[in-house]
Amino acid sequence: MTIRKNLLSIILCLLISIQYGFSQVKDEHTHNHEGGNAQTLLAEKWLKKIQFTQVVNEAVTSLKLKPAKAEPYRLYLEQVLVREDRYLFIQNVKNGSIKESNVQGYHQVLKQKYIDAYAVYKLDVSLQSTRANELKQKGISLKPLGVGKSCRNLDFEEGTTAGWDGLTGTACGSTFPCGLMPDLSQHYILNSGYDAIVGGTTLPVVSPSAGAYSLRLGNTVNGAGAARLAQTFLVTAATSSFTLKYAVVLEDPGSDHYDSERPYFRVSMIDEAGNRISCADYEVTAKPPIQDFIRVGSSNFYYRPWTVVAIPLNAYIGQNLTVQIDVVDCALGGHLGYAYIDGSCLPIQVSSQFNVSCNGSPITLKGPDGFVSYTWTGPSIVGVATSQSVVVNQAGIYSCEVTSFTGSTCK
Repeated sequence: MTIRKNLLSIILCLLISIQYGFSQVKDEHTHNHEGGNAQTLLAEKWLKKIQFTQVVNEAVTSLKLKPAKAEPYRLYLEQVLVREDRYLFIQNVKNGSIKESNVQGYHQVLKQKYIDAYAVYKLDVSLQSTRANELKQKGISLKPLGVGKSCRNLDFEEGTTAGWDGLTGTACGSTFPCGLMPDLSQHYILNSGYDAIVGGTTLPVVSPSAGAYSLRLGNTVNGAGAARLAQTFLVTAATSSFTLKYAVVLEDPGSDHYDSERPYFRVSMIDEAGNRISCADYEVTAKPPIQDFIRVGSSNFYYRPWTVVAIPLNAYIGQNLTVQIDVVDCALGGHLGYAYIDGSCLPIQVSSQFNVSCNGSPITLKGPDGFVSYTWTGPSIVGVATSQSVVVNQAGIYSCEVTSFTGSTCK
């Protein structure tokens, strides 16, 4: 679909029509990469021998709790202690505190820990209330926060996560995170600083082209965690373009992992009927070479600097759409991933500098932010015609074809 905008200079005599066409960019990952820390890989191998679900079930059964108390406590163990213990297990293997001879006995150690932890849990009323409420929501299709409402706080300039749904779950080797539950424990509002893993002042945690805040999705430790950020909003003529700004850090686990077990970052958008909007799909897996990512020294970490992606939504005006952003660790527990997020929802606009006159004085036209390439055509373009902005000095029809990062065409 071509979007056409007419700009008329009231004082002067220039009529310009701007067109947008969308072409495709392919992002393919076809090569393998030998890497990964040997101790981490060993820890992951041993971690497979510990059946955390079985440990939790045995601990809860041993406590002989009534269902009304057993299920919230089971949820607490799965969402809090198990995640912590997966991470601690890997760290303890790496530092030598856990030997292979200890692994089989670790099952019983964890079981006793989870039994003993109930004494603290039952004294914390607020903790019990939180888990009980989450349990009520489990398995229920919740009405998202923004149904029937315009997008809110996409740029986090309220200094909070207001307007957004936050969820956490586990990396499980599936297409999407497993066990997602409402939880903002891996959603961090930031307003200054630089990424510690990338190092130095290379990657600011707040987008240089945005406001004062951003959100970091996911924590900076391993442990097979997963986090989702989602917002449902009503598309209007005033919000017909969704712009996402993001930076990503992923750890390559090496060739010992299946692709489905690697950390990944995914952006997707769903319409009212539950159908995925293909032009909004973007996914990247920690499997070098990773297009547009930079390796951090000789480490196994790769990062993508702040990137702007625009998704035109003109065909969805009047509908509620849901954007979902997922960051998922390595499913085996030893490698991590996280992302920094910012955004906006505005109409597709072309800015212009109306300093033109009928005698051929120049005017600058600027295409919309968030596309990978721009190609302008028209009767009198001065200089380069493949940048976001061009200078023209003659009346006429000027067209700009923009190529989306997402690799398919939005209507």
